[in-house]
Amino acid sequence: MEASTSKSFDLKACKETIYKLFDESALPSLIEYIKIPNISRDYDPEYATNGLLEKAAEHNAGWVKALELKDSTVEIIKHEGYTPVIFTEIKGELPYTVFYYGHFDKQPAFSGWREGMGATIPVIEDGKLYGRGGADDGYSTYSTMLSIKALQLQGVKLPRCIMITEGDEESGDHIDHYIVALKEKIGDPGIFMCLDSGTCDYETFSLTTSLRGLVSCLLTV
Repeated sequence: MEASTSKSFDLKACKETIYKLFDESALPSLIEYIKIPNISRDYDPEYATNGLLEKAAEHNAGWVKALELKDSTVEIIKHEGYTPVIFTEIKGELPYTVFYYGHFDKQPAFSGWREGMGATIPVIEDGKLYGRGGADDGYSTYSTMLSIKALQLQGVKLPRCIMITEGDEESGDHIDHYIVALKEKIGDPGIFMCLDSGTCDYETFSLTTSLRGLVSCLLTV
């Protein structure tokens, strides 16, 4: 991401700000998010009436609002017959748009958790947070917004940033509807950041350029 600054950019200070805000604000919120048993549509026959996806959306959106990003708007959009999405927009000073993607729906719980742990029982052990949805894909909103906040605090000039955090990724098709329906709000992004992949380790910044492929073949044994 190209960025110009009114003063020299301090990477060390930026990281310290992110770590501080994560410990003080994001981690407590992420823990509460894990406690919400919101299962993706295909695995929850009562998803349309139990309000769990809406609760997760409201929780995440509420945290973003409390972060008080400069020139930002946060709204939950829910069309009839579709799961909700969180649409966040941060106006920028540079003439292009960066699109961020994440999701707050979760896969169903499986058996085999150790005693004292569970899908909706957040536990921190050896510096790692355990619980359903923290990595896939609860981290996406928190990491994105904390990064933008830290850059804003340093006076870095940023592009317009938008993020759609959806509630249907594990089921798979409602995002198509919203991309079309929100075309005017989205605009014409120059960069797309899909925050739903993996990393090699905890020390290396990783970028995934290709996640899955499909091979069609006839195998004779």
